[in-house]
Amino acid sequence: MNAAITINRTDVDGVPTFWVDTGRPTLSATLVFRAGLMDEPPARSGWLHLLEHVVMTGPEQHGLAVNGSVDLAFTTFDAEGDPAEVCAHLRRITERLAAVPESDLDHERQILAAEERERDASPLDLGLVWRFGAHGPARAVFQGLGLGAADQTGLQELSRRLLTRGNAALILSGPPPAGLSLTLADGPAWPRTELPPMLNATGCYVHNVEGLLLHGVVPRTAAGQVTTMLMGHRLRESLRHRDGMAYSPGTDYLPVSPTRSILVASVDVEFDETQRASATMLSSINDLLLTGPSSEDLRRIVAERERDAVDPYAAFDWAALAARRHLEGLGETGPDQVVDEVRAVQPADVMATVGEFIATSMLGVPDPAVRPAIPLPPLDDPIDPTPAAPTTTHRAVIPLPGSPVVRTIDGGLHVAGKGVGMLFRYADVVACQATPNGTRRLIRGDGTSTEVATDAFHQGDQLRRHIDTGLDPSVVVPVPDPAGEEPVPTRGELGKDVLTALLWIALTVAIVGGLILQRLRPDLISIGTLGVIVAVVALALAVDGIRTWLRRRARTQR
Repeated sequence: MNAAITINRTDVDGVPTFWVDTGRPTLSATLVFRAGLMDEPPARSGWLHLLEHVVMTGPEQHGLAVNGSVDLAFTTFDAEGDPAEVCAHLRRITERLAAVPESDLDHERQILAAEERERDASPLDLGLVWRFGAHGPARAVFQGLGLGAADQTGLQELSRRLLTRGNAALILSGPPPAGLSLTLADGPAWPRTELPPMLNATGCYVHNVEGLLLHGVVPRTAAGQVTTMLMGHRLRESLRHRDGMAYSPGTDYLPVSPTRSILVASVDVEFDETQRASATMLSSINDLLLTGPSSEDLRRIVAERERDAVDPYAAFDWAALAARRHLEGLGETGPDQVVDEVRAVQPADVMATVGEFIATSMLGVPDPAVRPAIPLPPLDDPIDPTPAAPTTTHRAVIPLPGSPVVRTIDGGLHVAGKGVGMLFRYADVVACQATPNGTRRLIRGDGTSTEVATDAFHQGDQLRRHIDTGLDPSVVVPVPDPAGEEPVPTRGELGKDVLTALLWIALTVAIVGGLILQRLRPDLISIGTLGVIVAVVALALAVDGIRTWLRRRARTQR
């Protein structure tokens, strides 16, 4: 067997540096910070991603592969190429973190906004919101929501608070080259926090995507990783190789705190096979709970980890693992330690982990009509009762079946419609997207949201002022009106639009009727008289057109 991979440790300008000797002439480098989506409140979600884009902006560097990313817990900047060019790139990145440029801010914000419009919430995203609301790992669902509030001053403060020397690590595929420097501000480490309380520990929800998704909270241990691998193996054996119901059933392991992870089991099954597939999933998992893994199962997983520990192609990944664990305050773990931890896992450890998985299981199904074999209570949208004494009731200007009714109360509002009632106390709102045309999208701490187009209601200005003055300004995010969307007309504006339509009708009747009458009875109306009538109506239309333009201009500037 080859010798285990050696992870070397040094410092570059005070930044802990983890490097492995791959013997390649090129250099791979990752500058990683312990700051991610979980560290951004919803009203500031997307700021780290925007900051990463802004500091990465610049002329294309031919021959140098660069990238940046933000995940739940980390922000990374990657580069691979000639060692001198990699050093120059890292120096430029850290200099721009120290002095965030403003010139590219709006351009990169537009790019990220376009990216967010293309991104749909995944079945796991929805499950995280049911489990944690708008907190902890569920904040990834709201990424990009706060882009409209970002400015150069805020990004600079964010960089100085989180993207600092004390909160960074560097990973290299070779020894640090001469001339490598990192110009980062001083700052403390930013430890990873524990999970927030779960709003729902278990349940079944609808995700509208074909297939099944089962996930639960398990310890972040070697036993948790081994259980994930064993469960994935059993699902593939039963659902693909034996029954042929799925193409790529599998599992994933998502660390979400220093001590907890989300274990995810997914099955890409057609709708008609959903119930049978859920029964097979339940049987496989229960079998692992009741009998545990065989010694051969455990030996196979140990052998996989032993191969990884000496695989030269995995060397950089092992260094990255050591760096990330260092930033999380979990100690520096190398290949030998990981293999030893896996060897120590016993069947009882796996059975206990499966027990915790089942106790916190949440199942996503593609349709409300699915009746899965896994007995979990259904999760439904909350219904809050109508307040006993609303301050003001706002009804839709254009009353249609199911139109919402908004009732303002002291410190909040209640939205009712289509059998749903939601109470939004302003103190519970973690973000509010506000458009110039008066639309307000409010998001509560439990992840529930509502959109109120204030101009669509009677006394819309009063409703908008109630929302805007009641909310903490730090949770309000300005966003542009949706492209091509006209403001919702008020009642008075609807009346004026009717007048405009009547004027057009009058003009048409005057021209057509006058021409017919003039031809049939030229003694009753002359061409001159007809011209005067048409001119008067046309003048009225011109005045109305100017008034409409001024009204829309005022509303877009409001």
